[in-house]
Amino acid sequence: GGNSSILINGSNSTAPNSSMISFSVSKPGSITTGTYSSSSSSMAATAQYDDSAGAMFLASAIGGSITINVTSITTTAPLRIVGTFSGTLKDNFGMGPNSTTITNGNFDVPYQ
Repeated sequence: GGNSSILINGSNSTAPNSSMISFSVSKPGSITTGTYSSSSSSMAATAQYDDSAGAMFLASAIGGSITINVTSITTTAPLRIVGTFSGTLKDNFGMGPNSTTITNGNFDVPYQ
């Protein structure tokens, strides 16, 4: 029972004031391959992007949009989750008016 979630974080540098992205997928039961979206309550996705100037952009059920396609989950060592993501994230906690668009994002990361 209960919900499961996976949170993925990344940045383009370890330097101060570098841009950063964070996104998550969640659903009842175990995380599985499939499409997760900020507009879905059963296979939900959220995202945050902080640019190098310090502006924060969000996508969640409140506003903005993100789609995350989980294409592979390795369940034996080494554990990995693979997929793609895209969407339009908005400032003002996802309400806008300013936005940033992410296209052709991909991830291939270990998990525990």
